[in-house]
Amino acid sequence: MKYMYGTIVFVHVFSAVLSIGPLFLLMPSIKRLRNVDESSESAFLSVIHVIIRIVMHAGHVLVISGVLLILTGPWPWYTSWVIATLAIMLLSAFFFRLALRKCLKGIIFLKVIKEKS
Repeated sequence: MKYMYGTIVFVHVFSAVLSIGPLFLLMPSIKRLRNVDESSESAFLSVIHVIIRIVMHAGHVLVISGVLLILTGPWPWYTSWVIATLAIMLLSAFFFRLALRKCLKGIIFLKVIKEKS
């Protein structure tokens, strides 16, 4: 029990690094994707797919470990930084949903065009 809180802190920090770090690799990969031929395009897309999966799973671990830190730690839920973190998470989820909806509409539109031709 003594080392549990420290282990959760380590998992939380490690998952924060994993959820943000690969995004720095994603931006140059997307820029290079615009100028590659079709044979190497699939390699770039598979790298992007792996990066997105790492970020997604690390983000889930980040949220779960953060909740565990609040539950087992000395801070109550009503401290200002906990409330600010929850507000930022809710706002980012809202804006991510808006951005994802526009992106999915574009993908569905492209699939419909390919099916018609």
